[in-house]
Order: sequence, then structure tokens, then C-alpha cells
Amino acid sequence: MRAGRKVKTHTASYDPSVKIPGLSRGTDGRWRVFVNGKEKRFTESNERRAVERAKTILGLDHISVTTVETTMGEILGKDCPSDLDTINETAADILTKVFDSAEMMESESDTLESHPFRYQIPDAVFYPWLRKMLVDAPEILARKTGIPELAALRHMDIPRDTVRLNQIIEWYEQENRSERDPKAAAIGAVKKLMAFTDARTLSDLTKEKIYQYFQHC
Repeated sequence: MRAGRKVKTHTASYDPSVKIPGLSRGTDGRWRVFVNGKEKRFTESNERRAVERAKTILGLDHISVTTVETTMGEILGKDCPSDLDTINETAADILTKVFDSAEMMESESDTLESHPFRYQIPDAVFYPWLRKMLVDAPEILARKTGIPELAALRHMDIPRDTVRLNQIIEWYEQENRSERDPKAAAIGAVKKLMAFTDARTLSDLTKEKIYQYFQHC
């Protein structure tokens, strides 16, 4: 998942109350599920079966969730009206999107500004996304939250996800549209590099090992 990309939520056409965060359908007709920061794809023509399969992948039947609570005032900011009768078009558009994915809670609040909303996000979706943002786009979080210190994370030694070289080869085989011979040659070159350096992940390919490999060649 790219840094900053919004996690999509699939709303079932057969039951609008069924919403699956992390599930979406691509233009190629395949379903996509984001779990633990990874994308999984599968093909299923029946929407109900696709939703059930996504629930299994995401663990939604027994998943822990993080509850995020906010207020009307925090959502609308300066556009928050004193009551719904005086709401402007900008605020109305925002609330239309909010009501589609949030639960408006019962409240004894006297003002519209302090009325609470609650979101429940599966941990398997929320925390991998948050880690991705903290590692790859701390400046965005700093700007969005108003905490400039978060941008300093860019210069800290934070453990990053390990990317397996076999994963890159698999992706290349699936997504690259080159002719078979050039593709096989490229994959062969990578495998030779892996064999010489005994590398299994990108982090294994240090500058020293790569230099030794090209010296050897």
C-alpha cells in the first residue's frame, strides 16, 4: 500500500450495512485485500462468497479492532454550525462521507460541535497502515496532526519491513509484460546475484556484496 493511500472499504451491494475495510475490487475484476500491510488478490464472481473470503483473510469474525472517536467540531472545524439547520454546503458534503462509515453516538451534548462520532477499524488494517505512514511519510502525519516533531522520524533508525527477493521476482513475473526471453534473462541475472551473495532479502544486498559480485563478473 502506498504511503498516504486511503484504505478502501467495500460496501456489499446486497446489504449496505456490511462494510469490509481493506477490501476493494480492481478494474480487472479481481478482489484486493490489504492485511498486515500486504496486498492479496483473488478472483471470485459471487460477491457474497468474495466478502466471506475477505472476512476469513482479514479475520473479521474474531478480529480485534481499534475504536477511534472524534467530534463534529473536530471533523468540520470552522465550518461546524451551531445546528443542522444552518449547515453550509462544504460541511454537508463532509458529513455525507462521514455518516457513510462512522457511527453517530447517542450523546447528552448540548452543542452540535461536541457531538461524538465513533469509528471501528480492524487492527490488521489500522496498525500496518499507521506504521507505513510513520516510516515512509512522517511529514504527512506531522502536517495532518499538527505535531511537527513527527517529521523527525524520517531521520531516526526505524526498523523497516524486509522485502524478500523472491517476492520481487514473483511480482516481476506476474506484472512485467516483456517478451519471455528478456524476462527470463533478467530473472536469471537476479538469481545469479542472489546465489553469489547468499542474499534472501533486499537488506542482505549490502554495497560491499554488490561490489564483490561485479568484481567477480
